[in-house]
Amino acid sequence: MSAEKIKLVAADQFSQYGFHDASLADIAEQVGIKKPSIYAHFKSKKDLFLHVLEDSYLAELEFFSTYFQQTSDLELEEQLRRLITYMITRYHEEVSFRFWLRSGFFPPQELYDVVMERFYAYLDNCESIITDIFHQHLQDRPANELDAEEAGIAFIGLLDSLFIEMQYGGLDRARRRVDASLEVFFRGMKAQA
Repeated sequence: MSAEKIKLVAADQFSQYGFHDASLADIAEQVGIKKPSIYAHFKSKKDLFLHVLEDSYLAELEFFSTYFQQTSDLELEEQLRRLITYMITRYHEEVSFRFWLRSGFFPPQELYDVVMERFYAYLDNCESIITDIFHQHLQDRPANELDAEEAGIAFIGLLDSLFIEMQYGGLDRARRRVDASLEVFFRGMKAQA
């Protein structure tokens, strides 16, 4: 059995139960192997978690940069609205993304520094990409009107609030709050035009 299959099942277990309550025995059973076979690929539960974390981190960085390349023909507002909608869909459908967010909001105490270093690096990367997008779309406006860096930071704050609501409030609350926030965000941008 491949390490990839083990990591996929582990991501699901960690996203559902957290690091401490996820069981290597359950992971092995779902993969169709005996628990000791996991140790042929990973030194420990902690090692398995860190491998899943790194894979998720890299996948999320790739998703974020690729998304903006693939939607570069859209108007800014449409691009950002679709991003939010897609994030909600991905949370519902993709185990790796659920694992990523749960790990960022509920990191195991003994791995806190490692997890948060990755999570903040992810948010900083997203902010940089979004800020670049705003720079591209706002370059024709007078410098004193709307600052691309402030817009980027504000949008990441909106995205972060979506992540929080998906963890604590559920998808319906997340959609309602984000829809209202997007309306205010884009109304504010248009008022600056």
